[in-house]
Amino acid sequence: MPVVHYVTLNSNGNNVYLVLGKRAAFIDSGDGTDGDTDKIVSLWRSLGSPHVDLIILTHRHYDHSGGAAKLANITGGRIASSFDEKSYIDQFYGSEVVHHVLEHGDLIDLDGALLEILLTPGHTLGSISIMYYEEKVLFTGDTILGDSNTTIMCDQGDMELYLNSLRNLQSYEIRLIAPGHGPVVRRPMVEIDRIIEHRLNRERQIFELISTQKNTIDEIFNSIYINLETELAHLAREQIRSHVVKLQREGRITSSTDGNIFHKVM
Repeated sequence: MPVVHYVTLNSNGNNVYLVLGKRAAFIDSGDGTDGDTDKIVSLWRSLGSPHVDLIILTHRHYDHSGGAAKLANITGGRIASSFDEKSYIDQFYGSEVVHHVLEHGDLIDLDGALLEILLTPGHTLGSISIMYYEEKVLFTGDTILGDSNTTIMCDQGDMELYLNSLRNLQSYEIRLIAPGHGPVVRRPMVEIDRIIEHRLNRERQIFELISTQKNTIDEIFNSIYINLETELAHLAREQIRSHVVKLQREGRITSSTDGNIFHKVM
């Protein structure tokens, strides 16, 4: 990727990318800790401090958006996000920092590198991916990771939207995926197929457990996850809940009035 440069940050293992034409755009910004911001700025300066058009934030989470204001102050780039993420990012900073709202299909011409914005909701409701046309590289934030599966949390994302986003990406010609965490994905379609199949298999497993009277999140969790590390248990429960919400929406299961006990629709 001759005109894509990146650093992997220490705090949360995030990848921050700098795409260069005659002008530049950052993709994500890290969490804003001094060491991580210094690492990003050092990369930019080592390339001659090119003019930065935009600092594109793939989604609201602080490890991707928390360094944007510092980076904007140093480089002069404008902070950009999707409409659905803007209010959360502005709220995090306590003031309006997102001054460029991105929509699906928007083209960003860096004079030598053309980027297209793709809305890929799921991990969060306003998550975006960015297609770099000349190199057929897709920057995915947390929609697709390099070394693990993405977490979908009900209060921020949506499992049905996530699966639809992955299916939509299958229609693009993608040579490499540059994820928000982990190594570059060199077989994009194989990985997208794998994620979809993994999520559908998990959904079938959850539906079968509910059909056999494993009726609560805890009962489903204990049936699926054996010896899971404690710090991952909350995320695993959220994954289950996201699948349960999808099954409810499809009319395949119902819940008790308190929303804690689930039953297969007969």
